[in-house]
Amino acid sequence: MFILTDGSKTYIVTIERPGYHSTGAACIDCKTTAYLYDPEGDKIISSIDYKYPDVITSTNIALNEGRIFQFTRSYGKTPAGVNIYDAITGKLLSETGDFITLYPELSSGIVELSYRPEERIAKFETKDGGKDIIFNVDLQKMFSSDKELRTSLENSVDGESYIYAMANEKNDSRRQLYRITAPKKFIISKASTLMSYSDRPNMLRQYKASSEKIPDKSYIEGIIYAQDEKNVYIVSVDQAGKKANRLFTSIDASTGKEKWSVVQKDLFDYMIIDEEQNSNQSFHSSKDKISVTASGNLVLLKLKSDGVMAFDSETGKKLWSIQPAPVGF
Repeated sequence: MFILTDGSKTYIVTIERPGYHSTGAACIDCKTTAYLYDPEGDKIISSIDYKYPDVITSTNIALNEGRIFQFTRSYGKTPAGVNIYDAITGKLLSETGDFITLYPELSSGIVELSYRPEERIAKFETKDGGKDIIFNVDLQKMFSSDKELRTSLENSVDGESYIYAMANEKNDSRRQLYRITAPKKFIISKASTLMSYSDRPNMLRQYKASSEKIPDKSYIEGIIYAQDEKNVYIVSVDQAGKKANRLFTSIDASTGKEKWSVVQKDLFDYMIIDEEQNSNQSFHSSKDKISVTASGNLVLLKLKSDGVMAFDSETGKKLWSIQPAPVGF
């Protein structure tokens, strides 16, 4: 398992002088540390530090073809940049300068970048005034605009496929599951739009798409955190209100039927909703701390600042967990 952490020693600093007052973050030994970790043996195989001149406020990683791409936003003296690691050995393969040499669009240098994990794209601003230059991780290619990227994606596939979405039918906390059938080109390039129209057939028609309600059950405050051609992963709660337990459920994407569900006692304690005791444990303040990643027969449930759990994607059996998470996880 490849784990990237922020190993910096951060603190808050206040600077005052006549007519000026500023409070912000600063760090000592500013760095990220990349670990190769064996979860079954509970041991670190290797680690590598990468030094930064200032605080690291936002960094994301993405896996493609055995390489880990690290996209870091700028902050203070920390420049925006791209590092690439070997996913098997953890070795640092290249730094920002090496990445820039591969793509003439970035030759003037990078001013800023942002990364969209749900789309697996990074957007760059360059020193010569370029803006919204897009790098697609899966295609390993630069695009000059969103339109150029969408056109390329739409031209790369044929036929139909499906995607799942949740819809709030009665303006309450119940979310109904829908299966949307559409041309693959629109599922690739306009997935979020299709999902937002799941219960609006008239809007779906403009994309030659249709939707089908999965009638088995609704999910209270249900959110689809990840899906692929085999499975749809939903996190929901067992009841409405200020106190509730969460459920982690897998749906068979081919049938729409539930495959398995993991109850709260086998999940992170902090996923319990208890707004009366702690406002930070309300549904709305904690839902964005959850993320799900699926690969092969493994599905990872991650809770920010708490840890990660691994489940068998076919059975829901918990395989291992890391708790608590390393600092900066």
